[in-house]
Amino acid sequence: MAFFTTSTGEAIEASNTYEVARFQALIPDGTKLLTNIVSAEWVEATDFNNESVKIGLFVVEPGNYYEYVVYDNLRVNDKNPKKADKAIVKLMTYDTLCKGLLSKADNAGKDISGDNNLLEKALNGGEILATFDVWEMEGKDGVMRSGNWVSKIEPAPKKVRQENKRIEEMAKNISEYEEFDGEEIPF
Repeated sequence: MAFFTTSTGEAIEASNTYEVARFQALIPDGTKLLTNIVSAEWVEATDFNNESVKIGLFVVEPGNYYEYVVYDNLRVNDKNPKKADKAIVKLMTYDTLCKGLLSKADNAGKDISGDNNLLEKALNGGEILATFDVWEMEGKDGVMRSGNWVSKIEPAPKKVRQENKRIEEMAKNISEYEEFDGEEIPF
């Protein structure tokens, strides 16, 4: 198989232009949306940032922002101790809203810093009600940039959690039945 083929086996045509899909519209300030955590990772320090925790929130609530992904970058080792403290408190809140595995490991004396496996196990799949706001800043090049940030996290509404559990139970019960071809239905 040649390198320049798609996942379906089609040959990719040579071209002298390529256009990236347009950016997604920003979620307006103060918008609350139901999300699932789809990624959680420790990000190593660079010349520009200290070590941080990057959490990907996937919007599952139907509507204009369905399937958006917004990353919450928690600077847990920021040089400014007040900013680092806020980030650690927010990480603890994520942990509490999910399975609580990070705090259990920390209380047991395990060094959780940099442990991507534990972070993913603790947070991935967690349901969070997130409030999004917009940030704007002018870059060193004079260009204005903007994006979304997560200003508040809280438990998913009980009704949603109950519905998800009901759907999981139905799926579990369905998988226990043998498949049939429809001829066994008496009507």
